[in-house]
Amino acid sequence: MASESAPHAFMADAKELVDAGQFGKAIEVLQQGLKKFPKMVSARVMLGEVYRTSGDLALARVELEQVIKAAPDNFAAYRKLAQVYHELGDTASAVKACETILHANPKDREMSHRLEELQGGGAKAAQAKKAQHPEKHEAAKAAADANVKADHAASASAGGELSLTMEGSGEVTDSVTLAELYISQGYREKGLEVYRRLAAEEPDNLRLHEKIMALTEEEVRASQAAAKASQKTLDQAKRKAHIRRLEGWLAVIRGRRRT
Repeated sequence: MASESAPHAFMADAKELVDAGQFGKAIEVLQQGLKKFPKMVSARVMLGEVYRTSGDLALARVELEQVIKAAPDNFAAYRKLAQVYHELGDTASAVKACETILHANPKDREMSHRLEELQGGGAKAAQAKKAQHPEKHEAAKAAADANVKADHAASASAGGELSLTMEGSGEVTDSVTLAELYISQGYREKGLEVYRRLAAEEPDNLRLHEKIMALTEEEVRASQAAAKASQKTLDQAKRKAHIRRLEGWLAVIRGRRRT
């Protein structure tokens, strides 16, 4: 197998194991690789997919949800989550995942077809199965949360604090929904960039320009607030230093009077 120290090499090793049906070993290889390269989002997406393929839907769900929380524009993770939600019987979440992809890329035929199936009631049987044993699903979800947190803690101790970034999830179409998705996840600057590109394509769209102006004004206000807070801290430090000097002089004067 390829050297484990090289980025992406462990993913190739894991793929070979998956192709051979050795899912347990593939999961172990991915987990060990992510301890060395915790920022490889593509490896985490692959780990979620292997969990799903091996039948561990709860772990697959948690792993993939961690990815989209950190990288909201990773549509590969949304695509796999749609399948996981469907198999878990969570139709509402599956529909939402499909719609997120279609808002960014309305021409995605696979997601359009899957959305039609979901809205047509294709997941009713799975939903009924989940309703019969809700305690099992909750227990599996809790165990999955604990396992993933442990994996992430191990990754942080081995390779620094966990920080996920997008690694090229494919071509994405600019849209208002994509911009708002960025903003809702805390990526305000990325959202603003999307709005600016949309405004360049539609210069007569007043709503886009108003949104850009509103976001820009919010950034200015936030910057001003930060500057005021910084100035306040500086003023407080100056006052404390001045008080310490006065106290020092007072101590000297008192000492002279005693002598």
